[in-house]
Amino acid sequence: MALTRDQIEELRLEMKRPDHRSMAEVAIDLGTTKGVIAGAFARAGIKIGGNDVRARLEGQRDRIEALAAMNVSAWGIARELGCNDGTIRSFCDRHGIALHVRVPQPRPKDKAIRESMKGLFGKQRPLSQRDRDEMRRLADEAIAAGRITRCPPGHAIGTKTFFREEYA
Repeated sequence: MALTRDQIEELRLEMKRPDHRSMAEVAIDLGTTKGVIAGAFARAGIKIGGNDVRARLEGQRDRIEALAAMNVSAWGIARELGCNDGTIRSFCDRHGIALHVRVPQPRPKDKAIRESMKGLFGKQRPLSQRDRDEMRRLADEAIAAGRITRCPPGHAIGTKTFFREEYA
């Protein structure tokens, strides 16, 4: 799809505004690709990019500060504003805006600690009488309904059966 001179001039004026849409958004609206628009701009001698992004971010500094105060990540802010997350990080560093940073939780290095944690999730524990009765009742019900023909002895691993009345 070729862009007309009027469309190119209209897009050029829009790209000069600090709150302009990204090239991808413009391409989607026109039903074409970014390359077609960039080629039309190049043939018309219109330069795009450069420090334009910084000026646009300066115009939206209040919005960036508000998003950073809501603990939105640099990636989320960049997606919201239509630029790169590295650009947002450097902009925030230059202007003293604190960004939300995900801090990975350290893994325990001590083998004894890892082993004790493993016991929380996979250790076999003896069932209480109430739990055994409930398992037996469910097996008898399944056998009577014909869903199973026999019920081999099993082991409960990791947890107990939870009864609703205990947590109501």
